[in-house]
Amino acid sequence: MGNCASSQVASETRSSTITSRAIDKLIQEERDNAIAELKILLLGTGDSGKTTVLKQLRLLYGNGFAPEEILEFRSVLLQNVLTCSKSLLSAMNTLQIPFGFDPKNVVHPPPSLLGKPALSIAKLRSSKSNMSLNHSLGCLPGAQPTGSKSSLRPKPNAETPIAEAARNEYAIAGGLNQKGRIVDCAEKVKALKTRYGFGKEDFISPEIAEAMKTIWQDSGIQYCFMRRNEFNLQENCQYLMENLTRICAADFVPTEVDIVNARLMTQTVSKTIIQFEGETYSIFDVGGQKSQRKKWAPFFSDVKAVIFVVALSSYDQVCVEDTSLNRITDALNVFNVMINLPSFSNIDFIVKKLAANSLISDHFPTYTGPNSYEEGSEFFVHEFAKLNRNRKRDIIFHLTFATDGKLLQPVMDAVFIAVMKTNLKAAGLI
Repeated sequence: MGNCASSQVASETRSSTITSRAIDKLIQEERDNAIAELKILLLGTGDSGKTTVLKQLRLLYGNGFAPEEILEFRSVLLQNVLTCSKSLLSAMNTLQIPFGFDPKNVVHPPPSLLGKPALSIAKLRSSKSNMSLNHSLGCLPGAQPTGSKSSLRPKPNAETPIAEAARNEYAIAGGLNQKGRIVDCAEKVKALKTRYGFGKEDFISPEIAEAMKTIWQDSGIQYCFMRRNEFNLQENCQYLMENLTRICAADFVPTEVDIVNARLMTQTVSKTIIQFEGETYSIFDVGGQKSQRKKWAPFFSDVKAVIFVVALSSYDQVCVEDTSLNRITDALNVFNVMINLPSFSNIDFIVKKLAANSLISDHFPTYTGPNSYEEGSEFFVHEFAKLNRNRKRDIIFHLTFATDGKLLQPVMDAVFIAVMKTNLKAAGLI
């Protein structure tokens, strides 16, 4: 009996040891998997620049773009050129600006109306462009952030004496029935139809390209472009028009800079694998338009960090889907909800803010500082930071310029290192 009992105890001990070792092995495997899988969500509202950030990540840390993808971007850029040209022509009639209109010829306009002071892009390219501000923040869903619909009191250029002079000259020139060389060029561009976009072998003819170039050089179009916050115009318009001849050429092959500046609405979910210092990061990009946000939820599990991209250049613009809603306000509202989701209670947020250009106080009346890069940036950081209620969560703000890889790389290096350290800490290894 004694030997039997002793044998049974020994057997149970061996079984417990095996079970314990198996559990330890599973725990270690889970830790190893947690370390190996670093999942990052790249989020932002429509036209925030997050896909531009993703393209830069592929160029900086990945293998770039395959020849087939480069050809696809060629088609995208051609469509961008045509879209921008037609948007400007349409806005000329909407804003009632005649071709050839020059605001400098308006008698005694107030100097400030000839060109709004802008946040300095030059300063953005200085050492302060890589400034990061650490904040602990969170918020409650449904909170109404500063700068919401009700608090916006925009002062559009349509109310200025120059805009009034433009409307008068537009009527005198014949409005929709204007005549002249620029009008002929405009008709050529409007006549170009691309029902299914441009094919990989397509190009814009030299005649149409020259017409687009002539239109872009018109002083009335330039004044219209200055008022681009009053209508929807792709952010890459100026870049495209300044590279028009090259992009429209039959033998055009996009450069890396061209690809970064190409604009294509994200309508699917893409996964990009990035290698950094021996670690693998899976970055998911999902569409930021309102119709696309329902696709975000399935990707919230097992996320190590969220990069939330905000374009400061949009604080004087409205959403494509809702022309009564300021784009920064939309970003604040979405951020306010996202940061409070239970599934994100322990997730770090990195908020990337891109370059800005316009008077802040025209659209956010609570801002009373000078219209400079430093003060303006701090204001918008505060607008996001004041939504905080979860003081234990770290939010890192990075001010950068997404189309400039040299400025973006040190910012992303810092992001990846922060995610890696957070993940190691969560796995109990540091």
